[in-house]
Amino acid sequence: MQVICDSRDRSPTSRDQEFPTNGYFERCLSRPPLEISSERVVIQMELLAFQAHITVDGVELPQYDVKVDESTKTASCWIPSEAGKSFAVKWRHLEPCPLRISGRVHLDGKRIGGWIADEGCTPVFTFDSIITSSTTTRPLLFTTIQLTDDDTYLQPDNSKDLGDIVLKLIHVEVTGRYTAPVSNLAVDDKVHERVKKALVHRTTFGKENVERDAIEVMGTRDVAVLATFKFRYRSIDVLRADGIAPPDPNIQKSRGRKRKVGESDVPGEERGTEDEEEEREQAELKALLARIDVLQSNLAKKRSEAKGAKKVKVEPTTRDPFVPGEVIDLT
Repeated sequence: MQVICDSRDRSPTSRDQEFPTNGYFERCLSRPPLEISSERVVIQMELLAFQAHITVDGVELPQYDVKVDESTKTASCWIPSEAGKSFAVKWRHLEPCPLRISGRVHLDGKRIGGWIADEGCTPVFTFDSIITSSTTTRPLLFTTIQLTDDDTYLQPDNSKDLGDIVLKLIHVEVTGRYTAPVSNLAVDDKVHERVKKALVHRTTFGKENVERDAIEVMGTRDVAVLATFKFRYRSIDVLRADGIAPPDPNIQKSRGRKRKVGESDVPGEERGTEDEEEEREQAELKALLARIDVLQSNLAKKRSEAKGAKKVKVEPTTRDPFVPGEVIDLT
């Protein structure tokens, strides 16, 4: 029987904050600061003595623009998402921890489960599916957002944490064990067109899988939140358009490439070159469309905020029609 999830917890009290750590946090705070490259890319966020990252189809994702706030014990970054891909939240203790830790996962603002680590454990913990019953699970997936103009989706709770994967590492005490109950956690892929925050993806769950062993869960009581890791996911095109991720190297090469004198004009080679250039141009077009999507989202948000305000008459302005060859500045 596998024990992989925690539930039925309560908020910490002042009395609960007093727990023995045997100098654990003092050692954590003495660790050297996280190193960030010139391109602001980090493979794994680190906070206190914990590391966390996201994998897609088993491949670790790069982390962009990592920020660590020691005062709130929070680390955040941006990661690239891709519709239809499965993902997993992973974390580990860099040194043995004298506490029992619950790694609790929230997707788009909804708590979906966790994994409990016993005292002294240092392996990598993986959360890649939700429990739907004592014998079934569903994998975590990225999917494409479905836009709607239905105003019932304008409720703040529907979009507040959209685009965020949050991992909270919490010191807990186990209160009991029991067979996993049936869960019908529903995910609505629809998002109002005025509050999509330049998102093209959101999280969902895949088809149900039958587990070989029965699943047992633990009831817990919270003692204290030790660390919070926040992964803000966006498509790679949006991240590049916003300057968060580095530009596509293929596009950079295509802009700087010049034809050499005497370069072969063999039809086969020319066809291959044209195909490569077409692929690069398609990638560049995709990035531009993502930038347009960001701008449209920002405009829609401003119009929504201005709705209901007193209207001011504005004199009409004229603009020369679009001239072939004119360059449109999307920045």
